[in-house]
Amino acid sequence: MTTYTLKKGTYLFGDPALIIKKTEEGNLLVRKLWEVFYQDAQSFQHLALDGTDFFITRTAEGDGFYQSVGTDTGTLMLIHVEDHQQDERLNLALNRKGLLTLHMNESETVSVERFNIYFSQGITILTNSDDM
Repeated sequence: MTTYTLKKGTYLFGDPALIIKKTEEGNLLVRKLWEVFYQDAQSFQHLALDGTDFFITRTAEGDGFYQSVGTDTGTLMLIHVEDHQQDERLNLALNRKGLLTLHMNESETVSVERFNIYFSQGITILTNSDDM
C-alpha cells in the first residue's frame, strides 16, 4: 500500500482528461504526464510536472465509472485546487459530473492498495472487481 498525506483544502479527483484542458499548453502537460507515469504505471505516484503537483494511479479494471467517478484513460488523479487556480491548463470547476470534489478540513491521507483508493476521511473508490 502506498500512502500520501494531503494538506488541508479542496481537491478534485477523477480522470486527468476532465481536469487538464484540451489546449496546446494542456496537451503538452498531458504528453509529459503519460511519458512519466507510464515508466511505472503499476504504482500510485505523486508527480510534479511543469509546476503542476498531483497524485495519479491507474485503475484495476481500466475505463469505467467507479462510485460515480469516471475515467476513459484508465487512470484517476487527485489535485489540490487552491494550489493551481491560476493554471490556465487546468479546468478546476468543482462539483462536475464524473469528478469527485473533496474538502479536507485538516490534513488527511490517501492510500492505494490493489488499485483501490482509500481516503482517511472515509471515502473509498474501488476499481478492482475482486474487492467489490
